[in-house]
Amino acid sequence: MIRASLAALLIAFGVGNVCCQQPVQNDASQICSFAEIYRKDGWAVPGLDGAKAKSQRAKLSKLPGVFVTMLQPAEPETFFQHVWCPQDHPGRIEIENAPIKVLDLWSFDFGGRVFAYRVSYAREAVNDGVRSELAASSTLFFYDADGSGRFTVVRDGTIGVGSFAPAYIPDWAKSSTDPPKPQ
Repeated sequence: MIRASLAALLIAFGVGNVCCQQPVQNDASQICSFAEIYRKDGWAVPGLDGAKAKSQRAKLSKLPGVFVTMLQPAEPETFFQHVWCPQDHPGRIEIENAPIKVLDLWSFDFGGRVFAYRVSYAREAVNDGVRSELAASSTLFFYDADGSGRFTVVRDGTIGVGSFAPAYIPDWAKSSTDPPKPQ
């Protein structure tokens, strides 16, 4: 008798919880989806200012002609224009100047011409002037899409060859006969 009553109670609460839940809006993420962010004047690549080579330039086997160099940021703690879609406002894109700590920084070149940077960073919070890492990290690629030396396109760092290499090599980098621009 007690088991039957307990089972009935559990079923009632279980059904009640299911009925009380809000429907999931599957189209909300569709409204805010985007593949890249373009900034005409270019993005400041976090950690790049004053960075030094941390490793030797090495070939990427999955992308013939592409080389990677790991860099050491001079100042890993910085701020970045974080762009995101908040779940509580479908269709909205928010931009905030957020504190970050650069964890890893790589440059990618083709024939000595740097066309992309990959930046992995931890989100941080600043409370009473003290920075602390949040339990969130991201990876972004910054692309010089036209050979201007400005890194105008930002893409999610989880898309690409094994998620480490750039998703694409701009045509200018593959076809340019000009000497590489100083970085």
